[in-house]
Amino acid sequence: MTNKYKVIDGVQHKQCSRCRRYKPIDAFNKMKNGKFGVMGECRVCASKRTKQYVKEHPEYPERYNARRRERYKNEPAYRMLVEERDRKRRETNPEYYKEWVKQNPEYHKEYQRKWRRTHPGYYDKYRMKSKANKTEI
Repeated sequence: MTNKYKVIDGVQHKQCSRCRRYKPIDAFNKMKNGKFGVMGECRVCASKRTKQYVKEHPEYPERYNARRRERYKNEPAYRMLVEERDRKRRETNPEYYKEWVKQNPEYHKEYQRKWRRTHPGYYDKYRMKSKANKTEI
């Protein structure tokens, strides 16, 4: 049996189960129940494996996305989890989202139109508050 873990230059390395190369622990995806909290194969090998699977099974992405959409629609707890995760991501990366909106103006405009159609009274309430504040001055 070979030693699958080494310390090289003071950095813990692990052997990838696919390519058999020793790589730093940072080169592996996280997995709670794995040794050192990482998966057995490195990120590069995992990415190659996933791309190959999707190439061989072209129906997989749509089937996967349909399951996620169905779950998002039917499970309020899952919806809250996703929305909270997205909110935190937007708060921690505001520059990224501002840049994304600049690069995708048509998508953003259509999103705003859709949001306004689904929330018809929101801007009316906002305008009423705005008018009330102006009259007080």
